[in-house]
Amino acid sequence: MRWRRILRRSYATMAYDPPIAVYNACVLYPFHLRNLLIQCAVDRLVEARWSDEIHDEWIRSLSANDQTIPIAHLHAARDLMNTALPTATVTGYQAILPA
Repeated sequence: MRWRRILRRSYATMAYDPPIAVYNACVLYPFHLRNLLIQCAVDRLVEARWSDEIHDEWIRSLSANDQTIPIAHLHAARDLMNTALPTATVTGYQAILPA
């Protein structure tokens, strides 16, 4: 695990602005893809963005299609994502959407 700390420190010193990527429900639904994309954002390969509505959509779809996963676990995953990437949640965008 020591190399991870060195690698992360080197990202902090790079003059690099990662691209912004909106993670929609389609990519947050599958477990492995969600984990991979969150790790990419944690490693600053991209700046992840999502909304509470996107979280609601993937959680609703996953809980409807797989009743074996407790909804509390999905909410915990959402909370961990928001904790790991506190700047990812987008708000106030509704005003610029077409009516």
